[in-house]
Amino acid sequence: MSRHLASFLSKIYKLSVQKLEYSAVSRLLKNMAEDTTCNAEQFSEEPHKTQEKNNGLKRCLDDDNTTEDTGKKRMKTEPGEKAADDEKNEKTSILPRKKKCALLLSYCGAGYNGMQINPGVKTIEQELVNALFNAEAITEDGKANMGKMSFQRCARTDKGVSAARQVSLLPKINEHLPPEIRVIAMKRTTRGFDAKGNCSARTYEYLTPTFAFAKDYQRTTNYRVTDEKIEEVNEILSKFVGTHNYHNFTSGKRFNDASAHRYIMQFKCGKPFEESGKEFITISVKGQSFMLHQIRKMIGLVLAIVRGVAPVSTIELARKEKKVDIPKAPAVGLVLDEVHFDAYNRRYGSDGLHETLEWDDNEEEIQKFKHQYIYKHIIDTEAREHSYPYVQQLNGTNLLNFKGG
Repeated sequence: MSRHLASFLSKIYKLSVQKLEYSAVSRLLKNMAEDTTCNAEQFSEEPHKTQEKNNGLKRCLDDDNTTEDTGKKRMKTEPGEKAADDEKNEKTSILPRKKKCALLLSYCGAGYNGMQINPGVKTIEQELVNALFNAEAITEDGKANMGKMSFQRCARTDKGVSAARQVSLLPKINEHLPPEIRVIAMKRTTRGFDAKGNCSARTYEYLTPTFAFAKDYQRTTNYRVTDEKIEEVNEILSKFVGTHNYHNFTSGKRFNDASAHRYIMQFKCGKPFEESGKEFITISVKGQSFMLHQIRKMIGLVLAIVRGVAPVSTIELARKEKKVDIPKAPAVGLVLDEVHFDAYNRRYGSDGLHETLEWDDNEEEIQKFKHQYIYKHIIDTEAREHSYPYVQQLNGTNLLNFKGG
């Protein structure tokens, strides 16, 4: 059987191999035809002699020097190309291995046209990407196409809105950022981490002077909120907790749109504090997600009710199909305070490889940044304008349609 197989293979190779008797394949076929065992040592050593017997016409089977020699000849004739290739290879070799990380980002939105990159205007992301490029943390290609560096955000902020704990997927780069934009911390994440998709909830703060709660319809810097007033405000805020229809708290949503339903987990007042001779207070709201202008209109309606401009029943009325015009609080007081990754933390936080995306260790630095840049900007705006223009607008707003009239 081996003789027939050897004869068959010889006929096939005869058409393409002129001097098969000198090759390793020929020796193998010959041994098979003679019913002898193939000598492994002879097979591995003999191919090196084929170059001499064939006058260099056939190279050894395990010889990879031909490509290298060809490359050397080409480099000798084209030295400029060699230098360019070496430089390219050197740059490629120093690029670090990509690792996905979550950065805790704080910024004051004053003077910026929101978070997301918008060609032709100044945004937080544009400052961030430019700093990364200038620090050689990303390539020019990565700067032009942010998807190549897996850039993600878990929330957007509008023009003039600030953030104390926004998370982005970028390396630490503070030395190339303006002081009003700071990267607070960085943690390794899983390869499949998605800043927006893995975000379980978001907490926003709204900073306002307490005289916005006054029912006397007059601006007064001497106003101080009482515990009873805070309790009254919290009672109104509690009516928003749960899943409700917010089609009247945004634009472009119809009553029967499923996406108009949003889940609010918590809505409450903080503790008042004094700054520059005036009293301020924060209102915090935690929810799964929010629509455009939703929080500002929620705050606007709450202040309208507290000041006596609209009845409490307006909240329930705004959830119905009828169109209701709800006043919108100024953007300057709105702050994205925290993003939550509860499900991610439960799954990966204790696997021994990744950290929980919680920032308790950085709380002091976060609060310092908030007061130094974000709160300062809001308070300076109030001092410069001597009152929240919004409060004056509330006094003259016609809210008869809130009562169904």
